[in-house]
Amino acid sequence: MKENRVRISTAATMIIALSLAWSGIAYAKPPKGPHGDDMRGGKSPIMVIERHAQELGIGEDTLEEIWEVADGIQQEIRKIRRNIRGLKGELKAQLENEQPERTTVMTLLDQIGALQTDAKKLEMGVLLDIRPLLTVEQREALKKFKKRHRRGKK
Repeated sequence: MKENRVRISTAATMIIALSLAWSGIAYAKPPKGPHGDDMRGGKSPIMVIERHAQELGIGEDTLEEIWEVADGIQQEIRKIRRNIRGLKGELKAQLENEQPERTTVMTLLDQIGALQTDAKKLEMGVLLDIRPLLTVEQREALKKFKKRHRRGKK
């Protein structure tokens, strides 16, 4: 009975450790965009809009307005991402212990999840804020572009 609990605990610890290892890879030195770090550690939707502005029919003035909106939030999102990385480091250290403290691990997971939700809300808020800057035609072109892009990834 006790042997089964030890096996289950060990298996769970290994799964969590592997998950952290993979998530650590995702946060390894993200590429930087023309306006510094992007919001997501990859290609932010705003950077995609900028890169394909001509195809989407978006002019320089609109791009500047979009970046004014986005730049205001980027700093806050970067701060949240740094906090997430710090908490993941703490979690990893906990899981490397022979007997990780369960309540500490669960608390760290809750904190990481809450920060990830905060970052996602800020990102979505930026997208909602820039929506009125685009015409109906530009939004439709962006939707079509995103559909094409998704199909290409699969």
